[in-house]
Amino acid sequence: MNWHRSIHSHYHALHNHITHKDIVRFKRLFPEAIFHNEDKRATSLRIYCPVLYFQCLTTTFADPLVFRKLENSPNDIIEKTIAEINKQFGKSYPWALGAGRDLPNAYVLPKRKKQFRAGRPIVSFFTAPFRPMLNCIAKLIYNLLPQAFPHNLAKGDVFDLIKLLKNTDFDTLPTPRIHNQDLAGFFTSIDTDRFIASWRLTLQFLSTLMSTDPDEIISVKATSGNTTGDVVKGRTCRTLNVTRKIFIRDIERIILMSLKMTQFSIGTSVFEQIRGSPMGSPLSPALCMMVVALSEEIWYRTYRTTLTTMDLTARLLRYVDNRLCLSDPSWDYEICFANFLHPEFYGHPIILETEPDQEFLGFCIEFEPFALRYSPPRDFNQVMAPFSASPLAVQLSGFVSRLFLVAKCAHPAQERTRGFAALHRLYRAAGFCESDLAAAAKPIRQYLHTSSLW
Repeated sequence: MNWHRSIHSHYHALHNHITHKDIVRFKRLFPEAIFHNEDKRATSLRIYCPVLYFQCLTTTFADPLVFRKLENSPNDIIEKTIAEINKQFGKSYPWALGAGRDLPNAYVLPKRKKQFRAGRPIVSFFTAPFRPMLNCIAKLIYNLLPQAFPHNLAKGDVFDLIKLLKNTDFDTLPTPRIHNQDLAGFFTSIDTDRFIASWRLTLQFLSTLMSTDPDEIISVKATSGNTTGDVVKGRTCRTLNVTRKIFIRDIERIILMSLKMTQFSIGTSVFEQIRGSPMGSPLSPALCMMVVALSEEIWYRTYRTTLTTMDLTARLLRYVDNRLCLSDPSWDYEICFANFLHPEFYGHPIILETEPDQEFLGFCIEFEPFALRYSPPRDFNQVMAPFSASPLAVQLSGFVSRLFLVAKCAHPAQERTRGFAALHRLYRAAGFCESDLAAAAKPIRQYLHTSSLW
């Protein structure tokens, strides 16, 4: 009996999912169609009319203030870029160019809320030159920001920020006003002059803590590396812990070089991003974080006398471009908070857009009493389907990570139970069997020392 059950399970695993043959068959049935994802629906496939998809591409890259089309060929552009990198950095940093020799390529994830007529542009630098150096400078900036701007609002990862909220006894405090805001145009608003000015000010802020002499060297551990005894490409006792040394005087030129690498291809066409930091560049998020962290530090130092009398630990938080302000009602008439909540707090053209809900980092924030209620995916398109080509462990990896997020962050305990039950219902409705979900949830049960989650 067990043998028959195992054979049936094995047959189901082999045949009840999409395979490469299915994709080939789809393409033969719709030879002119475009097969692609939609925005925020990475686990589902969409079939687009080529005319509609072309319109989506055109609309997305049509803003003349951000993009322009070039007549140059991809080969000409990449050859000039490589020559310039070698000329400026080849002798001092022979490792900087890396193995990439391709022009970044772009695609669009069409947005449902825009009727698929526009989308989110994605530019891939995966095989582009200069990636090793861009990765190093990004890591360097991330490491320096907390030292240069100790009062910036990015106070850690998701778990760090949620922990700050959970450790604050909001039930004994006046109910705060929630200001949930997004930074619009995070990657396409900031110009080159502001990036360079922000880097110079970063050095100035750091000068009281460390030497910022141009000839000073900053060491960057380029990768997380391996510990002795790890198996790396079949060999044990080999380490790949590489530390790169970069002169402070060269960092500004490296940033300028990265900001010039704004060309990318879409099919046979070549475009250039003329405003902001190159989308897809490994350095772009760090540069943008530097600019906004500087604005937050200047604001704090400007109003230090007032702000030092307030406990802002969990009141002002930011995760990348999502900002949360839980202001005490008594702060309504403080000029510092009128300034802080202004749509152009970070300087035009970065604009703060108010979000209508109370959701932050995947949790709905409620008061009276204080609670962090998990907001599960709203439809099956955000869940990997059981008939996808991936192994079961991959199909349920999102389930496990979401369970862990709920286990670590939901508050109080009954909200954990509510979150687990919501995820269980979602994945059961998506077609996963009870035994597979129970097996996948075992690490979470062990983490919480409980026999059942739902």
